[in-house]
Amino acid sequence: MVASPKKERRNISLQCCLSCVVACLSLFIALSQTLKPNPAELSTAYISDELISFDALSEEVYPESQVRYEAYLNIFVRNADLDQPLLQSKENALPTHEFKHLQDCLRDHPMRHHNVNDDTTFNGTRGFLLSFNENGIEKMEKHDMFSCLKSYFRRYRLPNTNAWVLNMVWADIPDYERELTIQRHTDDAIMLNYTGSKKIMPYQTNVLYVFVPEDMQGGQLEAWDYDAHPATIMHGAQASVTPVENRMAFFRGDAQHQVRSYKAPMKDTLRASLVLEQYDIPEEYRDLVLEWYWRDHQDSDMMM
Repeated sequence: MVASPKKERRNISLQCCLSCVVACLSLFIALSQTLKPNPAELSTAYISDELISFDALSEEVYPESQVRYEAYLNIFVRNADLDQPLLQSKENALPTHEFKHLQDCLRDHPMRHHNVNDDTTFNGTRGFLLSFNENGIEKMEKHDMFSCLKSYFRRYRLPNTNAWVLNMVWADIPDYERELTIQRHTDDAIMLNYTGSKKIMPYQTNVLYVFVPEDMQGGQLEAWDYDAHPATIMHGAQASVTPVENRMAFFRGDAQHQVRSYKAPMKDTLRASLVLEQYDIPEEYRDLVLEWYWRDHQDSDMMM
């Protein structure tokens, strides 16, 4: 049977439309591969044990579009050991008398009501932040406002680390329903005398729960591997710790982590954690770390 001229024209038109669709899809895929960095290639920069200079990135390895993408996202340098557990916890982290002394010091600390953290990630939190290297330890331990942190720091300072951040975080009970008190992020708060795009992650982060409201519901610390797939993250935490006073959580310095929102019967009860980020910075880059730095709100800096 011979097709009518009208049917032939319809078939030709349909074939043309299909060809256009295929061509557009091919063009879209090609552009996506050109403009979006290959995750496998990006991971090379992310997981390197060495500090990577943005200017030193080779265009043979990172084409120009990918280098721009890396600069936008920052280059995060990981120095955690690959065999470190993701997240662990320790009960009764401090002896009773040391823990009580720390609570007495921090309960009415003069910086309790100051906001030092990023409002986007740490919305509804307050506190102060200290950053120092080995030469700044004495300044931290002898400072009138921070000397009470000495016993905790000395007890849990790792021997292979050479720079630290102490971050006291008071969390408010939210006035409205929200899923998270602290958004998912990775730690990189060490202060460097450097204006480039590199961000150094800790070797390990410790979190000591100093104040936890009675009958608190929620507030778990949740963690994922640094390179966890988004689908894995959507299905829930790979590891979690529930806050209890004098319990200490400690996790790989490159772990993604967040804190879930919580409720407590009394609105004025304290929820507070003392964070210790511990860094193992290569010797050739240690001069970049500020000797002593502290901040008690977002717009203030104190360096000595």
